[in-house]
Amino acid sequence: MIGMPIGFLIGILTGTIFLVLLKTVHGARIANTASVVALVSEISAIPTCWFGGPWLTTSLLKLVALPDMINAYIISLAATFGVFVAFPLFRWIGQTATALGKET
Repeated sequence: MIGMPIGFLIGILTGTIFLVLLKTVHGARIANTASVVALVSEISAIPTCWFGGPWLTTSLLKLVALPDMINAYIISLAATFGVFVAFPLFRWIGQTATALGKET
């Protein structure tokens, strides 16, 4: 019962973070490798939040059995995150492919 609302919440939160990072990547001129490494590490940290991060071990969720909530959590998280980022992500991929096509 608690898995679905938490999945929606984490999906919206990480979807927003992903879109902000995507906007940063799209609008920024990346001049050095340190900027690239920082952005990649920030995007790579999203699954850490999804699959346990610090929120799972708080005293609030110690009363909930993980096997009872995990299926509803994962399904609602994937659906929310996917719906949230699908259109902007595909638009960005198209714009990147067009830009790369013009350079060659």
